[in-house]
Amino acid sequence: MNTDASNGMACLVGLGCFVLPVLFIVGFAVVVFRMRANKQRREQEAWRAYQDSLVRLRENPRSAAHREEALRLGRIYYSTRTGAGVSAAQELGMANDINAACAHAQAIE
Repeated sequence: MNTDASNGMACLVGLGCFVLPVLFIVGFAVVVFRMRANKQRREQEAWRAYQDSLVRLRENPRSAAHREEALRLGRIYYSTRTGAGVSAAQELGMANDINAACAHAQAIE
């Protein structure tokens, strides 16, 4: 019998038993990292869109369309952030943001 050949085959099988799980773990880690990075990017984009809508509302505080847009984008931001619906506390925070953006117009009346 050729023991050198069987020893070489055993070495390859043993190496495969080590390499495959390591590759699986590394691949899984890469997928998780990318998912987190994508979530953070979506959250940042939603935050910027919400803040931009508040700026537009400050520039035109009597516009119902701008108010609705700020509320809609705020809800998108908070749902992106939490991965669930918007809580009552978050709705209150958005209302405070919108009222603050419109405060100058209310003070003039």
